[in-house]
Amino acid sequence: MITEKNIEWFPRLRTFSLHSESTEDEQKDLRLIQKQLAEMSSVMIELKKQVSDLSDENNMRARENAKKLIKKNSYYK
Repeated sequence: MITEKNIEWFPRLRTFSLHSESTEDEQKDLRLIQKQLAEMSSVMIELKKQVSDLSDENNMRARENAKKLIKKNSYYK
């Protein structure tokens, strides 16, 4: 299909124009999408940091609990 330059299968209503010249509306749409991607990226970075912090906190608590358990078991021996 592509080699025959038959692009009837292409979902034109769901994509931007492939022309080298963009319309002003397309430029606005692209800027909006870029802004949304930047916002999502910053949200993802913040979420990644929070998950990392929670993981570190969980590991620290697990170590503390293990130390307490070891101390408790050593008293009984």
